[in-house]
Amino acid sequence: MEQLRGELTAARERVNEFARGLQESVRDREAFKERLARENERLRDIEKAENARLVLDAVDALDLSLRAADASPLARGVQLIRDDLVAKLAAQGIERLELTGARFNPNQAEAMDTEVVTDPESDGKVLSEVRAGYTLNGRVVRPAQVRVGRYVQPGRA
Repeated sequence: MEQLRGELTAARERVNEFARGLQESVRDREAFKERLARENERLRDIEKAENARLVLDAVDALDLSLRAADASPLARGVQLIRDDLVAKLAAQGIERLELTGARFNPNQAEAMDTEVVTDPESDGKVLSEVRAGYTLNGRVVRPAQVRVGRYVQPGRA
Protein backbone atom coordinates (compact mmCIF):
# COMPACT_ATOMS: atom_id res chain seq x y z
CA MET A 1 0.00 0.00 0.00
CA GLU A 2 2.83 2.37 0.91
CA GLN A 3 4.45 1.63 -2.42
CA LEU A 4 1.23 2.60 -4.27
CA ARG A 5 1.02 5.88 -2.35
CA GLY A 6 4.62 6.66 -3.33
CA GLU A 7 3.89 5.87 -6.97
CA LEU A 8 0.72 7.99 -6.83
CA THR A 9 2.66 10.92 -5.36
CA ALA A 10 5.36 10.55 -8.02
CA ALA A 11 2.70 10.37 -10.74
CA ARG A 12 0.99 13.52 -9.39
CA GLU A 13 4.32 15.36 -9.36
CA ARG A 14 4.93 14.36 -12.97
CA VAL A 15 1.42 15.48 -13.95
CA ASN A 16 1.99 18.81 -12.18
CA GLU A 17 5.35 19.15 -13.92
CA PHE A 18 3.74 18.49 -17.31
CA ALA A 19 0.95 20.96 -16.51
CA ARG A 20 3.48 23.67 -15.62
CA GLY A 21 5.38 22.97 -18.82
CA LEU A 22 2.16 23.18 -20.82
CA GLN A 23 1.20 26.47 -19.15
CA GLU A 24 4.65 27.87 -19.87
CA SER A 25 4.36 26.80 -23.50
CA VAL A 26 0.96 28.47 -23.79
CA ARG A 27 2.36 31.70 -22.26
CA ASP A 28 5.33 31.60 -24.64
CA ARG A 29 3.00 31.06 -27.60
CA GLU A 30 0.78 34.00 -26.59
CA ALA A 31 3.81 36.25 -26.07
CA PHE A 32 5.10 35.24 -29.50
CA LYS A 33 1.73 36.01 -31.10
CA GLU A 34 1.68 39.45 -29.46
CA ARG A 35 5.25 40.16 -30.53
CA LEU A 36 4.43 39.05 -34.08
CA ALA A 37 1.33 41.29 -34.16
CA ARG A 38 3.41 44.29 -32.98
CA GLU A 39 6.06 43.58 -35.60
CA ASN A 40 3.43 43.29 -38.35
CA GLU A 41 1.92 46.62 -37.26
CA ARG A 42 5.35 48.25 -37.31
CA LEU A 43 6.02 46.90 -40.82
CA ARG A 44 2.62 48.20 -42.00
CA ASP A 45 3.48 51.63 -40.60
CA ILE A 46 6.82 51.59 -42.43
CA GLU A 47 5.04 50.65 -45.66
CA LYS A 48 2.46 53.42 -45.12
CA ALA A 49 5.24 55.93 -44.48
CA GLU A 50 7.07 54.95 -47.67
CA ASN A 51 3.88 55.27 -49.73
CA ALA A 52 3.03 58.55 -48.01
CA ARG A 53 6.42 60.04 -48.95
CA LEU A 54 5.64 59.42 -52.62
CA VAL A 55 2.25 61.10 -52.35
CA LEU A 56 3.70 63.96 -50.27
CA ASP A 57 6.12 64.74 -53.09
CA ALA A 58 3.12 65.04 -55.42
CA VAL A 59 1.32 67.27 -52.89
CA ASP A 60 4.42 69.49 -52.70
CA ALA A 61 4.46 69.80 -56.49
CA LEU A 62 0.78 70.76 -56.49
CA ASP A 63 1.39 73.31 -53.71
CA LEU A 64 4.21 74.82 -55.76
CA SER A 65 2.01 75.11 -58.83
CA LEU A 66 -0.79 76.65 -56.77
CA ARG A 67 1.50 79.42 -55.45
CA ALA A 68 1.79 80.81 -58.96
CA ALA A 69 -1.80 80.02 -59.95
CA ASP A 70 -4.58 82.46 -60.63
CA ALA A 71 -8.30 81.95 -60.04
CA SER A 72 -8.80 79.92 -63.22
CA PRO A 73 -10.87 76.73 -63.34
CA LEU A 74 -7.66 74.78 -63.89
CA ALA A 75 -6.18 76.15 -60.66
CA ARG A 76 -9.39 75.28 -58.79
CA GLY A 77 -9.18 71.75 -60.20
CA VAL A 78 -5.56 71.41 -59.07
CA GLN A 79 -6.60 72.66 -55.60
CA LEU A 80 -9.37 70.04 -55.44
CA ILE A 81 -6.93 67.27 -56.39
CA ARG A 82 -4.44 68.48 -53.77
CA ASP A 83 -7.12 68.65 -51.09
CA ASP A 84 -8.31 65.14 -51.99
CA LEU A 85 -4.78 63.74 -51.67
CA VAL A 86 -4.29 65.43 -48.30
CA ALA A 87 -7.65 64.07 -47.08
CA LYS A 88 -6.68 60.55 -48.14
CA LEU A 89 -3.37 60.86 -46.31
CA ALA A 90 -5.20 62.06 -43.20
CA ALA A 91 -7.51 59.05 -43.41
CA GLN A 92 -4.40 56.85 -43.25
CA GLY A 93 -3.18 58.67 -40.12
CA ILE A 94 -0.71 60.99 -41.84
CA GLU A 95 -0.83 64.42 -40.15
CA ARG A 96 0.86 67.67 -41.07
CA LEU A 97 3.24 69.18 -38.52
CA GLU A 98 2.34 72.75 -37.62
CA LEU A 99 5.67 74.25 -36.58
CA THR A 100 5.47 77.95 -37.40
CA GLY A 101 5.88 79.88 -34.15
CA ALA A 102 6.99 76.81 -32.20
CA ARG A 103 10.45 76.25 -30.75
CA PHE A 104 12.73 74.54 -33.27
CA ASN A 105 12.92 70.79 -32.65
CA PRO A 106 15.57 68.93 -34.71
CA ASN A 107 13.55 65.72 -34.32
CA GLN A 108 10.72 67.26 -36.34
CA ALA A 109 12.43 69.64 -38.73
CA GLU A 110 15.59 70.50 -40.61
CA ALA A 111 16.81 74.09 -40.31
CA MET A 112 17.27 75.21 -43.92
CA ASP A 113 18.04 78.82 -43.04
CA THR A 114 18.38 81.16 -40.10
CA GLU A 115 17.04 84.70 -40.06
CA VAL A 116 18.25 87.44 -37.77
CA VAL A 117 15.47 88.65 -35.45
CA THR A 118 15.47 91.59 -33.07
CA ASP A 119 12.92 90.08 -30.69
CA PRO A 120 14.54 87.79 -28.09
CA GLU A 121 11.28 85.79 -27.88
CA SER A 122 11.74 84.69 -31.51
CA ASP A 123 15.20 83.26 -30.88
CA GLY A 124 15.20 79.56 -31.76
CA LYS A 125 11.63 79.61 -33.03
CA VAL A 126 10.41 78.47 -36.42
CA LEU A 127 9.64 81.57 -38.49
CA SER A 128 8.34 79.83 -41.62
CA GLU A 129 8.16 76.47 -43.36
CA VAL A 130 9.98 75.86 -46.62
CA ARG A 131 8.51 72.37 -46.91
CA ALA A 132 5.86 70.86 -44.66
CA GLY A 133 6.62 67.93 -42.36
CA TYR A 134 4.31 65.01 -41.60
CA THR A 135 3.83 62.35 -38.92
CA LEU A 136 2.24 58.92 -38.76
CA ASN A 137 1.06 57.81 -35.32
CA GLY A 138 3.32 60.38 -33.67
CA ARG A 139 6.43 59.34 -35.62
CA VAL A 140 7.95 61.73 -38.15
CA VAL A 141 7.45 60.42 -41.69
CA ARG A 142 9.11 63.40 -43.30
CA PRO A 143 10.76 66.22 -41.35
CA ALA A 144 9.78 69.77 -42.20
CA GLN A 145 12.28 72.17 -43.72
CA VAL A 146 12.11 75.47 -41.86
CA ARG A 147 13.61 78.90 -41.32
CA VAL A 148 14.66 79.51 -37.72
CA GLY A 149 15.00 82.84 -35.96
CA ARG A 150 18.33 83.81 -34.40
CA TYR A 151 18.34 86.73 -31.98
CA VAL A 152 21.00 89.35 -32.45
CA GLN A 153 21.02 92.47 -30.29
CA PRO A 154 20.27 95.64 -32.25
CA GLY A 155 23.45 97.37 -33.26
CA ARG A 156 25.32 94.04 -33.63
CA ALA A 157 23.44 92.76 -36.65
